[in-house]
Parts: sequence; C-alpha cells; structure tokens
Amino acid sequence: MDRIYIEFAEEKLKKYDISFDSAIEYLDELFAKFNMEQNKEGWYCGGSFETIGAINIILKKTEWFIKCASKWLWFQADDGCTEDVLSFYRDGEQRYLL
Repeated sequence: MDRIYIEFAEEKLKKYDISFDSAIEYLDELFAKFNMEQNKEGWYCGGSFETIGAINIILKKTEWFIKCASKWLWFQADDGCTEDVLSFYRDGEQRYLL
C-alpha cells in the first residue's frame, strides 16, 4: 500500500491564522474519508495509488496547504520510490513534464 507523510511549518500556519491542531485535524478527517490512518511514524497508510492521487489533488487545491506544508512525501509501494510531492507542486509541474 502507498502512504503519505506531511509536516507543517508552524510559523507559516500562524501567518495564515491556522492552528497546528486544526491543520492536523483537517488531514486526519481527509484521510479518514479514504479509510487511511496515521501510523506511529506519522505516515498516513492504507491507500492505493488512485486514492493517494485523489488526496494529493484535494490537498493541492486546498488554499493554505502548500503555503504551510514543510514536507509532503508519497511512498509508492509498487516501485519502492518516495516522491517529494511538495517540491513537485512548488517548483511547478512543468519541470517534470519536459
């Protein structure tokens, strides 16, 4: 199963008037909708490639998320690769499509 790991920059959350607890609550509720839970290491686990792709699109479209995230990783079980999703979206998707 694929999994996602996310960290927030607390100073950026404060800048956008979002508490750390409410940001984590948002993630927990979002992942729960897709039957995914956070493990002891902080990874949200239990998702398929398609499920995590859908979650990534939702997070990308969440106005404050990319501005406040400090780490957003996607471990893809089929190839054992970990992708830096935050860099992908921050640096621009075009760079990866060339």
